[in-house]
Order: sequence, then C-alpha cells, then structure tokens
Amino acid sequence: MVIATGRPHRSAEEILGRIGLTTPIISFNGAMIKKPGEAEPMRHLTVPADLAAAAVDLARERSLYLLYFAGDDVCVTHMSRWGWLYWQRTGLRPLVVGDLRNVRDRLATKLIIMDEAGTIEPLTEELGTRFGDALYVTRSRPDMVELMNLGVNKGTALRWLADHLGVPIEQTMALGDAPNDAPLLEAAALAVAMPASGEDLRRIADVVIKDEERPVGTALRTLVLGG
Repeated sequence: MVIATGRPHRSAEEILGRIGLTTPIISFNGAMIKKPGEAEPMRHLTVPADLAAAAVDLARERSLYLLYFAGDDVCVTHMSRWGWLYWQRTGLRPLVVGDLRNVRDRLATKLIIMDEAGTIEPLTEELGTRFGDALYVTRSRPDMVELMNLGVNKGTALRWLADHLGVPIEQTMALGDAPNDAPLLEAAALAVAMPASGEDLRRIADVVIKDEERPVGTALRTLVLGG
C-alpha cells in the first residue's frame, strides 16, 4: 500500500509512522516520491524558477496568500488566518519570510494559493489559462489552488513508482475523493471513488464506495480481500 497525497512529504511521513507503513510516499500531489527516513527522494520534480517567480509576482500584485514550498520549508509573507489554517491541517508551521521574492532562488516543489472557495474556483480557471501550458494547476480543497511542474500529478507518479518497483499497472488500484485524485484514478487499473467524491470523480471511477463510516476498509475488504 502506498499513500499518494497533496501534502508535503514530512507531513505525510508523520502520518505513516502512526500506522506503521514503510512504503514509499507519493507527496506534493506527485511532485515527490520518497522513502520514509531517507534524505534523498527517489523522484523530485520542481517548478521552473521563472514560472515560480511569475506566480510570486502575481500573488504580490493581487494580494493573494501564497505558500511557497522550498525543501522542508513552507514560506509565507506573514501569518494570516490561511497560514494558521494550513498549520492546523498539516501540522507544518509556515516560515514567515516577509517577501517571497527573498526565496525565489530556492527551487519550489509546489505553490499554493489559499482563499475563500468563491475566489479559488474562478482563480483556478484563470491560472489554468495563464499557466496551463507550462504548469499543472489543480485544486486539492475548495479553498486551495496548487501549481506544480507540468509533469506532476498523482497518476504519473503512480505509473513511475509501479514501473520502478516492477509492479504491472494492470495490478494497481487507486482510491480517491478529491479533484486532484482524478489522474490517479485514471492511471490505475481499478479506480475507486470514496463517498465524499464529486460527480467528476465518480464518472471516471469503476467503483463508488457508499460506506461513509469506514470507506477505505470497506474498499480493501471487498475489492482486495474479497470479503
């Protein structure tokens, strides 16, 4: 079993430690694949420096709250309520740097803009139009839009890791519930949507789990163990 998450590796590794998994972690929406406890990633795709700088400038001009992920640091201009919310969700405290132009010399694994869902939805479309041919633009939550290397998504990460481990893609199953899980479900041989999934994800799924109490356990028991 492998976890594929939009979270940074450090946050995901802490969660895996609690449940005893030692398998590679697909983090940053697929931008990084790294084994727990190891310093160097197995695979790491970063945002081109000029595009990261353009996103920083756009956020500064529009007063958008941008999180700049460089190494293990989550850099922000200041601690707004969005910064506190991100810290609460992930356990990772943002590093206040004052001006994100101060960190543009550090390669970014990804960038996140946080705002109200009513702002993020049209902003996602706008950023997709502006950067869509150069960056992967996706929403992992209603209040977050993420920008990453164009070669990044959970699906390409799954294909790479399966090939690296010698596992035929025909023997893979993926579970997801968010828009950024769509490439993952499309890549796997068996696509499973969780109860909270939106209609777009349900349409590409082979199976939709209805058990809202223990959806992952139900999926593993019925689809893997045959129980």
